Amino acid sequence: MNSKNRPKVSVIIPLYNQKQYVGEAIESILNQSYPNIEIIVVNDGSTDNPFSVLEKYKKNIILINQENKGLAAAKNLLKHTPFYPTHMGSYIRNLYFWKYISKLPVKNFTKVLDAGCGSGEYALKIAQSFPWIDVIAMDIKRQNFQSNYPPNFLFKRGDLLELEERHNYDFIYSIDVLEHIPNNIKVLRNSYQALKHSGYLFLHMPYDIDKKSIFPDKFFAKFNVWAEKEHIGEQYTLDEIKSILQKIGFEIVEIEYTFGFPGELAWELDRITDGNIILKIIIMPLLKILGLISVNVKHRTGNILVIARK
Repeated sequence: MNSKNRPKVSVIIPLYNQKQYVGEAIESILNQSYPNIEIIVVNDGSTDNPFSVLEKYKKNIILINQENKGLAAAKNLLKHTPFYPTHMGSYIRNLYFWKYISKLPVKNFTKVLDAGCGSGEYALKIAQSFPWIDVIAMDIKRQNFQSNYPPNFLFKRGDLLELEERHNYDFIYSIDVLEHIPNNIKVLRNSYQALKHSGYLFLHMPYDIDKKSIFPDKFFAKFNVWAEKEHIGEQYTLDEIKSILQKIGFEIVEIEYTFGFPGELAWELDRITDGNIILKIIIMPLLKILGLISVNVKHRTGNILVIARK
């Protein structure tokens, strides 16, 4: 195919006071083998004179100058492209969740509990995607949601250790929650009681014990301090969580390690580039590909995912 007939790929580089990196970013894109690429540099009111660098590339780029509107405005230009920065941990967990949701009898569900909803991204998406389901989003902390949330969505403040409902839900899911709750076996027992007969439980949680990073720990010092403070709940191997759930009365439907090497690599590279937004944008498509690979292969180690039925 003639290079001019190939679809044009637009790469947008948001720029604010990072002239020391922008030349390297442009060179990296110019060195790609794909022949039909346009490079758009959005200069968000930089004060470090990036034009001294950009002058060299004036024949290779489209330069947009604007008053400073903040990084968010520049990033919005990337919103519907694979370069849009996203937290890779959340991105990969989301892929796993919707992969398994498609295997469940969702058409028969009428009431769902998001156990530890946080910002409510999963609960809101379920409410929007399946309007016949009443979605209860529960968290121990007060969450503020916009007023235009779906009519089948309800936030409920509550402690999962004190959940006393009986035979009320077709589906309960808990994503990255149990590791924050000491004595979390009680949460699993409460969930069993709260499910209807043949109801489903979905769990996805990390396993940090004796975990070794791909890159040196110095890159993750801030996260490790946070995790040591926040991950105060019990964590389990695949065999341990399987045994615990079976003793409670659950039947195991699916159980697997998640993330594995490709998912961990994507997560670590995402964290390492937190201080360099241009580099993060450039490698973001690769990180998302690694995430897709992670979800579609089996792993021997990693995080823990379980689907169980009452």
